[in-house]
Amino acid sequence: MSAALSPSASSLVAGLQRALAQRRRDGAARQPERRPLAAGPGWHADDGVRTLGPGDRPFEERHERACLAIVVAGSFGDRGARRTRR
Repeated sequence: MSAALSPSASSLVAGLQRALAQRRRDGAARQPERRPLAAGPGWHADDGVRTLGPGDRPFEERHERACLAIVVAGSFGDRGARRTRR
């Protein structure tokens, strides 16, 4: 038995599917995009879709505050001011 997705989760899945289809069609990663999901005093949550692959140029993101990334497929590396993580 599979669980039904909420409308917001369905929207996230649909966005990822569109991005991956575009990647297959164009043969290249698209520009990263961010969509706001929620916010409150001192915090915000965004949906960020990335379709970069091992052969693509690295994409640099900079954040003024702490950032939590949830990767649902693939992997990523993180370079901070003092260290590199993979």
